[in-house]
Amino acid sequence: MGDVRHLALEQGAGMEMYLPIRQCRDWASLDLVVRTTLPPSQLASGVRAALKPIQPNLPGNDFRSLQQLVDKAVSPRRFVVLLLGGFALFALVLASLGIYGVISYSVSQRTQEIGIRMALGASAVDLQMRIIMQTLGWPH
Repeated sequence: MGDVRHLALEQGAGMEMYLPIRQCRDWASLDLVVRTTLPPSQLASGVRAALKPIQPNLPGNDFRSLQQLVDKAVSPRRFVVLLLGGFALFALVLASLGIYGVISYSVSQRTQEIGIRMALGASAVDLQMRIIMQTLGWPH
C-alpha cells in the first residue's frame, strides 16, 4: 500500500496498520475505501447490505467521493490563492490608474506646446510617443 495521508495532503504518512473489519472495535474511526464507477448515492445501499452481516448497527451515512475529500482538503489553499489573485488584480488597476493620472497631468501641463507642435506639422503619433517617453523619463 502506498503512503496514506489522513490529516493533510502536505503531511507525510505515519505508521499504519490494517486490520480485518471483524477485528475493528472503534467504528467511529473506520474508513472504508471502495473503487467504483457508480456515484456515491447508488453505492451506499450496496455497501450497507454487504456490511450488514458483519456489523448490523454500523453507521454508514457518510459516503463521499475521493474528489470531494480532496476538494475539502485544498479549499483553504484555494481561498488564499483567490484572495491573493484579487489583491493582485486590485494592485494592477491602481497602478494603471496612477500611470494614466501621471500622463494626463503631463499632457495638461503641456497643452500649449502640443498645440504649437501640431501647428508646425507634427503628427499625432509622434506627439503621443514623445509625451509617453518624456513622462517615463526617457530622452527623446
